[in-house]
Amino acid sequence: MTRLPPPRLLGQFDPVLLGWVSREPIVGEHRELVTVNGLFRPFAMVRGRATGLWSRAGGTVRITPFTTLLRADRKALDADAADVRRFMSSEIASADRLSSEASWKPSLSVVRRTRAPGG
Repeated sequence: MTRLPPPRLLGQFDPVLLGWVSREPIVGEHRELVTVNGLFRPFAMVRGRATGLWSRAGGTVRITPFTTLLRADRKALDADAADVRRFMSSEIASADRLSSEASWKPSLSVVRRTRAPGG
């Protein structure tokens, strides 16, 4: 028997939905996962099937299941959501640190130029 991956939150560009003639085995009746322009909404996958949508805003991750989930599956998705929040907060902190440390001084080769080119 094939072992299925654990419950996961998948992003909108996750390759699990790319390149298939039919996404029916994963998406099932939840065609709202695929937008009009062929992009995918971030979704939760449990036992190889789409089980809900997820989004993030204001530092929170919101999971909207299509149906009631088993407690163990919900717990696994909540753990994945915590990982997403942790990753995003580290990305923001890293970007803030880099922008505060950035030096915008012109290079010495520009400052020390004394004569016009060809002159």
